[in-house]
This record gives sequence, structure tokens and C-alpha cells, in this order.
Amino acid sequence: MSTLPKGMFFRPVGPYAYCLRLVEVNQWGQWSCERWGMRDKLPFDDGHVNKGHYLNDMLEVLPGVFRDALRYGDRAWGLSPVYWRRIESSAPQLELFQ
Repeated sequence: MSTLPKGMFFRPVGPYAYCLRLVEVNQWGQWSCERWGMRDKLPFDDGHVNKGHYLNDMLEVLPGVFRDALRYGDRAWGLSPVYWRRIESSAPQLELFQ
């Protein structure tokens, strides 16, 4: 798996109006994230930015594409998205938070 930089934004694959920002990956591989709004496929502060979102057992299946291994096969239950795609930005993402 490629290195996951803090501050990386990624979006669920599908018709969702939000994305997540990676805050930390702990020793067990759990991703701690913040929820952000998304406009024109780019993150923005929609007034509902909040912490407390976690993803577990994320597998990189293609460069910049991740699969939530725990949700794979549970799609019919309407749980969180299964696939996530990294949002590439022309500006370094860490600069947004300094």
C-alpha cells in the first residue's frame, strides 16, 4: 500500500455529497477521519465538518482506490460505501491546514 499522508481527502464511489479527510492511521490499521462536504468533486467546509468517523481494514485495490473489507458483501444492508477514491488536488493538501 502506498503511504497515506495525513490530510489526504478521499470520497466514496457513488452519488455522495461528502468526503473524508484522513487524520490518523492507528497501529491496528483503523483510519480516523473527518467528514467534509464535497462540491464539484472537491472538499469544502459545508458547515458540517466533524471528527469521529472511522474505517477499518481498508485495502488498496488500485492506486488511489480503497475497499472497506468489512463492508464488502454487506452492500445490500445500506451500510457505508464499500469503495473510496483518493481526491487528487493540484495544491499540496497539508498546506490547507497550516
